[in-house]
Order: sequence, then C-alpha cells, then structure tokens
Amino acid sequence: GNKPWTMIGDSTNYYKEFFAGFLDGNGKTICNLNVVGHNMAGLFGPLHTGATIKNLTIDGATITSNHYAGVIAAWVETGAGANIIENCHVKNATVVSSAELVGDAWDNGDKAGAICGFMYKGTIKDCSATNVSISAYRDFGGIRIEDDVLVTETGSRFIGDKLLPLTVEELEAVIGKE
Repeated sequence: GNKPWTMIGDSTNYYKEFFAGFLDGNGKTICNLNVVGHNMAGLFGPLHTGATIKNLTIDGATITSNHYAGVIAAWVETGAGANIIENCHVKNATVVSSAELVGDAWDNGDKAGAICGFMYKGTIKDCSATNVSISAYRDFGGIRIEDDVLVTETGSRFIGDKLLPLTVEELEAVIGKE
C-alpha cells in the first residue's frame, strides 16, 4: 500500500538535522510517495549546505503539510555550499499546504511546489513536473518558490519590478547597458 514515508531531515530544527549529502537516483523511479508533515513535507525535508539530488523520478505522490511542501524537497537553503536538484521529475502528484489558525489570524499554508516548496539560493536544472496539483493558501508555484521571484504564465520572471533576462540575448543586452 501507500504507507506514509518519514522524510529525510527533521522539520523541527532546520539547521541541525538537514540533508547535506549526495543522492544519485541513477534514473530510478519512486512510486506512490506519501508524506504528511506538520511544518514541512517531502521526500527530503530541509536541504542545506551543498546537498545534491539528481537523476530521480517520483511518480504518484501525495505531499501534505501546513508549511513548506515539495515532492523532492520541502525547504532548500544554502549555507556554505550551493544546493543542486538536477534531472529530477515529478509526475501524477498532489501537493497541499494548508493554512492554520495561529492566534486570531490565518497563517502558513504556503511555500508549496512540485520540485521543492521553497528555495533560497541553489539550482534546479533539467527538472520537470507533469500532472501535478498544488493547493495552498499563498506563495505556491510549479517548480519552486524563491524570495522575490515570480514566474508568470508567459515565462517572464521579475525581481520586484525588474524583468530578469530569459535568453542569452536578453542577458547580453542587460550586461551591455551597465
């Protein structure tokens, strides 16, 4: 059956129990991943300080949390080394980050994505998400969420009100102006 998976890394203390190693899935597929977490949920919880996850497919996943929910990784932050998620693919998945009542106001229910729920510094390369349903109260996206970056349905990316270059030609035009 589809028994719950205990994610790799601890969701109660991001900086003490995180994954900072190397996983090469060697092109293998994990089927029917089921992760339920309070503060974060994913195959990996927190990635930090030079973790690399690559060459892995997850087909059929249910990821449920109230904060930081992603199929490959819930929360990614770089300390001394860059984190890399490369050639990872998510298919037929549901990611849910539910809001909760904190005091007198609704909070959390955010940072949900197919590859990772939240990434602050790092690289996602050659990854894809197919047939993924993402449900959250706020701050959610298809591949990842990163502070101050918005990916629109036309592919335009912005930091604040500045358009980020998408092509080599756009990048060269920006560099040429400075």
